Amino acid sequence: MASPTVAAVADDTVTQDPFMIMMAASTHPDPGVAAACTLLKLARNRASQIFTEEIGIHSGRSAMVEKAGYERYKRINHIWFADAPPVVSAADIPATRYSATDEELHAAVAAVTPPYTDRICVVDLTRTPPLPVWRVVIPPGFEVSYMDPSRTKKRRNSFLS
Repeated sequence: MASPTVAAVADDTVTQDPFMIMMAASTHPDPGVAAACTLLKLARNRASQIFTEEIGIHSGRSAMVEKAGYERYKRINHIWFADAPPVVSAADIPATRYSATDEELHAAVAAVTPPYTDRICVVDLTRTPPLPVWRVVIPPGFEVSYMDPSRTKKRRNSFLS
């Protein structure tokens, strides 16, 4: 069983500032931890956006979001604003329990579907046995298609084919 993923979107409906539309998602065997991490990511992203605006730093995202405007940016990201179940308690989401972190890693890799399964690279970076550390790399495209399959680009002569 794969670990639960919790996703969330934050929107400032008062100012209708497209830069304040933030998305975040986290995965963890404990759904309460996944929810807390997601909310922390939203808060961090919002604080970071406010700070960069104040000091005048603009990213590549800035031009795109500014050009799109609030309503269009919401339409572009419509999947985040779809009707959701009324309220889901973290206690109602089944947790996964692993006796060791390597079991969790193997379960996560097993949950990935083809054609990505043979392209996952896992490197053990552990230096001290009590704290296992891995670097996991999954091919480009996976992080986009997990949420919205229509965003997956069809590529010719690609290593994903």
